[in-house]
Amino acid sequence: MKYLIVYASAGAGHRKAAEAIHEALLERVDKKDVAIIDSLDYTNAFFRWIYARKYITFVNDLPNIWGFFYYLLNIRLIYRLIRFPRRVVNVLNCRRFEDFVLKNRPDVVISTHFMANEIVAHLKRNNKINCRLYSAVTDYRMHFFWVTLGVDCYFVAAEQTRKDLIGCGISKDKIFVTGIPISPKFSVSLNKQDVKSKFGLDASLFTALIIGGGFGVGPVEELVKKIGALKIDLQLLVVCGYNEKLREKIKLLADSFNIKAKAYGFVDNIHELMSASDILVTKSGGLTSAEAMAKALPTVFVSPIPGQEERNSSFLQANNAAFIAEDVDSASEKIKWIIQARGELGKMGIAAAKMARPDSAKDIVNIICTQM
Repeated sequence: MKYLIVYASAGAGHRKAAEAIHEALLERVDKKDVAIIDSLDYTNAFFRWIYARKYITFVNDLPNIWGFFYYLLNIRLIYRLIRFPRRVVNVLNCRRFEDFVLKNRPDVVISTHFMANEIVAHLKRNNKINCRLYSAVTDYRMHFFWVTLGVDCYFVAAEQTRKDLIGCGISKDKIFVTGIPISPKFSVSLNKQDVKSKFGLDASLFTALIIGGGFGVGPVEELVKKIGALKIDLQLLVVCGYNEKLREKIKLLADSFNIKAKAYGFVDNIHELMSASDILVTKSGGLTSAEAMAKALPTVFVSPIPGQEERNSSFLQANNAAFIAEDVDSASEKIKWIIQARGELGKMGIAAAKMARPDSAKDIVNIICTQM
């Protein structure tokens, strides 16, 4: 039995979801029977540039226009009108991906991005390949782009996501509520005080984790300044990803504002940092949100962009597991209020725990292996 896990590097979430499934699948099957690829590596250079680089630019620099098209294309009639030309564009630009699939002939394809759904389903409809096609949705609310004739099963984040998908015309028998796939390491319970000790943190201080990779330099820098100006007793953990410039700025700010703060670059132990924290401040990507819920970590979403971020954050706020802050001023004030109202923090943690699906990747793999 050959397994192919496919993502598209348009944002980090799709890759992380694929890696989580890959990690869980390797606990069940031999490594030689599993491949994981970025579908954009098998497209032409111009298409890859437009799809990945320009996507990020569009979302960061023109968020309102992005949101307009996100919601416009999620209208059933509009989606039906553009479905065929969209399919043609994807098929024409993904010939190398088609060739890869046909050459390797997997028995199971697991996709964490809708573009791969389109291409593999196209091959199935034309009787070029006979495989099971599974789609793991990486947001809490559905968009019509995920809906593809030929997908055998969908794995979704929550009951609301399931209802959304049924509303898009998908049979309820094809939908499994597993949670967004996250690494199995998030299912391991860690003692907060032990983890704080490991990172050299003050065990008695309120700890806020800021994941800043998606913000860019400005907003994170401004947020740390605003928190420093509050003159409240807390410590900050700031994850800057590959943004070394941001990391250096945070170190300087911590010194100038006399804030207890640790700035990190790229980390592979975010589950430990979350376990050491009392609150998360971040953008509202599906994967990071799911990881926070798995750690029962209340979250403040800062300036979610219109579209999937807006819908993710609204969903989690409606379920009392998160707050939405429209800007950094609002975010810093919410943090101050939460520190002063510890009972509210406890309620949010309980609500987050109810949303948690820490075994999501394992559950997805179990369902697939049971069906094969």
